Amino acid sequence: MYLKETGEMHKPTMSYDTALDQAANTPWVYMDKAEEAIDAKFGDGYAKKNPQLVGTYMKVAGQEFIASVLTKAVWEIAEAIDRIADNN
Repeated sequence: MYLKETGEMHKPTMSYDTALDQAANTPWVYMDKAEEAIDAKFGDGYAKKNPQLVGTYMKVAGQEFIASVLTKAVWEIAEAIDRIADNN
């Protein structure tokens, strides 16, 4: 939820179907990035030989995304509270 210029809140527009589609594709994106990053760090083929490392990379990437989104949301809430307090 974000404040419009008028000060009123609006709901997110993403549908559940869109969210589900994105959720289904996200692991593939993480897996590709994991293989690319691991091979860049340890050499070609290392990721395929170490699937547990790929899985751990994917898990950490997902957790980092969640942390970033929550941090952004909390920051926006704090800014909205500040704006409300300034108007009173």
